Amino acid sequence: MIDLYFEDASGIRGKERVLEILQAQLDKTNAQLDELSTFKPDLENNITHMHGLIAEARRR
Repeated sequence: MIDLYFEDASGIRGKERVLEILQAQLDKTNAQLDELSTFKPDLENNITHMHGLIAEARRR
């Protein structure tokens, strides 16, 4: 970043680089959220299924 300051005293290039980093992080975060939103219903179904198995076992 310091090199960018000396190359571009206006700071625009440095700010553009920070913006690129932030955008990449947002893209990564969105991808992770998509994965989690897909995984969450499966997890909830497995939990419900296990509750059912436990309840059935207790009735025996």
